[in-house]
Formats: sequence, C-alpha cells, structure tokens
Amino acid sequence: MVGYADTPMFRMDVITVREGSLALPQRSVFSVLYVLSGSGLLKSGDQVFPLRQGQQYFLPAGTGAFSLSRRLEKELKLLHCFGPQV
Repeated sequence: MVGYADTPMFRMDVITVREGSLALPQRSVFSVLYVLSGSGLLKSGDQVFPLRQGQQYFLPAGTGAFSLSRRLEKELKLLHCFGPQV
C-alpha cells in the first residue's frame, strides 16, 4: 500500500491469512496491527493474544518474530502500520 520508498516516515501493508498461520519477522521499528476482518491468534514467544475484528495491537520496536493464525472458515485480514524507518 504505502512503503518506505514513498516516505521514510511510514509504511502500511495489508496482511491476509487464508489458511493456517503466517510467520512474520522481528522489526526494528514499532508497528500497529488493526484487525479488519475475521478472528484468530497472535503468537509471540510463549504469549498468545486473541484477534477479533475492530481490535488493534501495538508492537514495540524490537518485538521478536511473531505469527498470525486464523480461526474458523473465514480469512483473517489485518492492516499492519510501521513507524519511521531507522
């Protein structure tokens, strides 16, 4: 959608989990996840957080790798926004 090539101050991606789970790498900048549709789980280390439409999650800079998985038959769609590139 919007990348660091457009502006070094902001990046925004749409993530869709259609089957199983999706592993995402650690980032050096903070980010925010907005759940656009569906439900699922956010797993980071030994912590598990439920995801539901309309919720938002702040991920501090240096957060380790995490995974997203969907629940039920519906796909999980999220907006992933990142802070300034460092």
